Amino acid sequence: MTMTEEEKIQSLKKLVDQTAEEIQSGDLTEAKARELAAKTREEAETLIPEDMDKYDMIYGARFERLIDQFIKAKTKEEEE
Repeated sequence: MTMTEEEKIQSLKKLVDQTAEEIQSGDLTEAKARELAAKTREEAETLIPEDMDKYDMIYGARFERLIDQFIKAKTKEEEE
């Protein structure tokens, strides 16, 4: 049984939200956060292979911002 567009969107949203929450927890290293973002991208590609340019533009940038905000900033604070 194939997924409808709505089901694909809901699955993608859930996947992306889980990844964002995990990054925001600040418990990951930068390397682990990037690994998680890459794994999420791979899973997204199975759902929306024709829309990966949009995924990268929207979610790739979101994950970068979250990594900067919640992981790099925390690491910098701990070093000071």
